[in-house]
Amino acid sequence: MSTVRSDKGNPVRHARPSTALRIDSGGHPGWTGKNWIPALRLYSGHAFAGMTVGAIFRSASSRHVLNLLSAVAALFLVALAASFSASLGAEGANLDDLAKVLADPQKDTNTRMEAAIKLGQAKNPKYLQFLTEALKDSDKAIRWTAAEALWEMGDKKAVPALIDYLEKGEAYEWGKVVTMNALGSLKDPQAVEPLILVLDSPNPFLRRSAAVALFTIGDQRAIPALIGLLKDEQGFIQRIAQNFLVEMTKDKMTGDTPAEYDEWSKWYQANGQRLKFEGAKGAK
Repeated sequence: MSTVRSDKGNPVRHARPSTALRIDSGGHPGWTGKNWIPALRLYSGHAFAGMTVGAIFRSASSRHVLNLLSAVAALFLVALAASFSASLGAEGANLDDLAKVLADPQKDTNTRMEAAIKLGQAKNPKYLQFLTEALKDSDKAIRWTAAEALWEMGDKKAVPALIDYLEKGEAYEWGKVVTMNALGSLKDPQAVEPLILVLDSPNPFLRRSAAVALFTIGDQRAIPALIGLLKDEQGFIQRIAQNFLVEMTKDKMTGDTPAEYDEWSKWYQANGQRLKFEGAKGAK
């Protein structure tokens, strides 16, 4: 996915073809590798026109949090028809010039965002440092756009910088979500422990994003962390954790599949030492 433009700091995004995780209303994971799908289209059928990202976060304790999550995606998808502005000139703008635009805090925010996205799409490692530096920018829109661009670039050398950004207490909540998406996509095991820490966030939206990223990476260290989510105060988090646990352990399970926290805890105590994973199920 790529971010196109900002209006008062709120993201407007478009989809990109990728192997992306899709979660249905019961938290069941499924993979699509050939379709053009929005990576944020986690649920469907509800749109809350006019709500800001901040308002949706503040409503996250509602039992309709999944539908509110859909609203975030819906608001961004409405903008799919919007094209890039002409502020950067010709499509073939020089990448060095774009890097200078991104690094210049005096430039218009939207222009800098477009520069970041184009650098990410170019997938040229020469510009990796410009994007990682942008994660420290004073403008939150630039920070999350840089995370998005690094996700698009797909270079694992960005992982330490993405982890640093994720761990910053002042990090914009949407930026954290994008960063976790990027870390999940890059599947670097050094991201596992920082993602596990996010599971303690008071925001269920962030806990959910961390769980998805951990499942995507597929490291065995995620198992006890996901078991812990079976006691989460939000029912939808419990269901997602249960389904991820079933998916990650189905080739290693003998007998009946555990259904509750106590059963999973006993199973892990008996089997945890012999577990070894090679990535999320269905990931290519």
